[in-house]
Amino acid sequence: VAPLIGELERAFDWDEAEAAGRVAPAPGADEEYDAACEGVEAMEQQLEEELGSARVLLGAGGEVRWIAQQKETHQLEVPERLLKKVPAEWELSSERKGFRRFLTPLIREMRTELQRAEERKEAALGSALTRICERAAAGIAVLRPAADAAARLDALLSLAAASELMAVGGEACRPVVRSEDPAEGPVLRAARLRHPAAGDDFVPNDVSLGGAGRPRGVLLT
Repeated sequence: VAPLIGELERAFDWDEAEAAGRVAPAPGADEEYDAACEGVEAMEQQLEEELGSARVLLGAGGEVRWIAQQKETHQLEVPERLLKKVPAEWELSSERKGFRRFLTPLIREMRTELQRAEERKEAALGSALTRICERAAAGIAVLRPAADAAARLDALLSLAAASELMAVGGEACRPVVRSEDPAEGPVLRAARLRHPAAGDDFVPNDVSLGGAGRPRGVLLT
């Protein structure tokens, strides 16, 4: 079971998922999400290359840069001193003192493709947990016996903890389990029975259930 548990543990950051309320798969953990991320990165790289080409065309460096205004992302901001070098097909989109901002048909197309890539990434992110759960479900034949064993161990540890608590606070004993008498049927006999979480002022009860002439159940209030 260790390989499957390890794969699920490495699939995403569990602490981050709890804090954010959603699962972001780790690189290599989900092919669909990885492909969507690569699509976004590829479009961002193309836009950076286009920015580099614009700088070369205008004979400028970092002073020509991307500017985003609300939903209008990837506008080329150009200093006014370089306006004479701006091609005629560039479209003026906005301006501020000393600068003009432009869009080109190619940038518009790239921007649209980037938006689509980001939508695909968001969709892949939204369904990532379902795919991880499906992988876990595929290993149910391995996980179920391990979960059953863990549940049994948890119950035994709880009984051991309760036994220690009762031994410190008062009388305690180990139950004796006997084979059922066919003539009498299942029975339960207990003397001075009390709840392990009860305080010192709790009145113990004797219980005798099952067998000839005795009830099979009792209601304690």
